[in-house]
Amino acid sequence: MSGKAGENQIREVSHRVSDFRAMLEGKEPDVEVGDHCHTPHDCPFIQHCWPPEPEYPVTLLPREKGEASTLQEEGHTDLREVPEGRLTRPEHERIWRVTRNGKAELLPGAGEILRRLPYPRYYLDFETTAFAAIPIWKGTHPYEAHLPFQWSCHIERDDGSMDHAEFLDTSGEPPMRALAEKLITTLGNEGSVFMYSSFERGVISKLTEMFPDLSEALERIAERLFDLLPLVRKHYYHPDMKGSWSIKAVLPTIAPDLRYEDLGNIQDGMAASSAFMKIISGTMGDEDKQETRDKRIRSSFIALQTTYDPVISILFLPCFLLFSRLELTSF
Repeated sequence: MSGKAGENQIREVSHRVSDFRAMLEGKEPDVEVGDHCHTPHDCPFIQHCWPPEPEYPVTLLPREKGEASTLQEEGHTDLREVPEGRLTRPEHERIWRVTRNGKAELLPGAGEILRRLPYPRYYLDFETTAFAAIPIWKGTHPYEAHLPFQWSCHIERDDGSMDHAEFLDTSGEPPMRALAEKLITTLGNEGSVFMYSSFERGVISKLTEMFPDLSEALERIAERLFDLLPLVRKHYYHPDMKGSWSIKAVLPTIAPDLRYEDLGNIQDGMAASSAFMKIISGTMGDEDKQETRDKRIRSSFIALQTTYDPVISILFLPCFLLFSRLELTSF
């Protein structure tokens, strides 16, 4: 930009800078906290504006931010102090009851549902990566997401024996087709395929679109998927989950000896994707590779110990998917 137009633009920027400086030097505006702090995204200054929260704030009630705001307007900040009968949704009432009692609740029925599911049982987890503006694999496009590069699967037989299968290609070639083919071979045509949330279903759907000649076999796998998250959400809650049914929230309440945070970056799917890209580009050092291998060995040992702990019972199943993730994110 040059000439008069450029000069006008420079003057405009100068005026804006002055306005911004004046705003920063002025008095902090008085703005009430509320639902707008979370719409359309969580404000990064929530911790600054909102008053210190109790250990169990009303804001931990899931799904409906409006309910928490209404409770706050009524003067309630601590969920344990909300009067009995005030909450109308069964899920909210259960969270309130468990939080006040300080004891976990496992409602009947989950065990019977799981017992009806056929063997072999496959506990499946994918790891995926995404591209920025420049894709590196033929057949992919800029900004494409959820490209699977690895899967891990624990297999439970009807005699109680356990096997493990996995796929990981670090050659740098597109791994998706080989990944899908080995998945089809490993899962066969019978048995239940467990997942936690809908992520695995989405990955299989993507593979179906990418490889029409494999779509029939992949769709049969999709028909056998069983999502554990709704089952756990309906039947189980612990005070320490604080309104969340994520694996990270559920795991410590049923397998306290397995410390999720001890796993460092390998607990993070984004970190796993980053590590994979470093490996195929040749930029990950041998020391980093060895560290992830050590964590994989340690986590596998803990998983085997926990598998046969009768105290875990049916709620071990969500944990098994986390153990798959530990395998997945170690290279």
